Amino acid sequence: MSLKLVALIVVTILVVAGGAAGWWMTGGFDTDDPTDDGQPIYEEPDPDPDPGNQTDDDEKKQNWTLDGRLRPGSSMNGCTLNFLFEYPDGKLAMGTAGHCAEVDDTVSNPDVGEFGVVVYSVQDFNDRKLDFALIDIYESHFPESNPQMRRWGGPTGFTTSDQTSMGAVVDVYGYAAGAGASETTRPRQGLLVGDDEKEYRTDIPAWWGDSGGPLVMDGDRAALGVVSRIAAGSGSTLTGSTVEWILECLKTDGFEVELILADPL
Repeated sequence: MSLKLVALIVVTILVVAGGAAGWWMTGGFDTDDPTDDGQPIYEEPDPDPDPGNQTDDDEKKQNWTLDGRLRPGSSMNGCTLNFLFEYPDGKLAMGTAGHCAEVDDTVSNPDVGEFGVVVYSVQDFNDRKLDFALIDIYESHFPESNPQMRRWGGPTGFTTSDQTSMGAVVDVYGYAAGAGASETTRPRQGLLVGDDEKEYRTDIPAWWGDSGGPLVMDGDRAALGVVSRIAAGSGSTLTGSTVEWILECLKTDGFEVELILADPL
């Protein structure tokens, strides 16, 4: 037998013996290998039991797309979307004017395509003073939804008729024919001429295409109402249903939704 072969046998015996000794001293090989194909396996840390002052609303705001394409003031089928609403189960909906869409209509936005279906629509200018439609947003478009109104921000809440006063400045955003062709003229302002629980009246210039759009008070960005129609002969160029009345009618008709709030800009 050659000397090289003898040396190889001796080295092999020492390696095996050393491995066996290590196994015996440690109680056997560790089966909880901290690697998988050479990559460390990390356990998720325990959730912080004290998340500080963060509220559910704060956490929800973090999930809104900062520049969501479906938001108050976005375009829809030749009209304008108003506010974002939430069902008790977390599903989302948006509003527009009742005369813009009928129940079971599917609706589209130029940026995202078809995004929802109309589940509620009322156009009654006489008895109910209501012109509003509710659109259930497809879940696939939830990440593209944002409650913050274009250009103005809000809504921080909604007004009631005992909180408003004639002459207050009101903000609107809409895709009016002609005026709505430019980002410079889509946001407009005017004065509140009057309002009650069901309807508001302003002197804001409005055109076809603005219908359904959102109005907020200029100071605190509280939601006032939605664009509905021109009120000829009333001293007002624009009138429509108040958010206060819309929410009451929705509840009466079996739609338990809440207005989703957002910070002003």
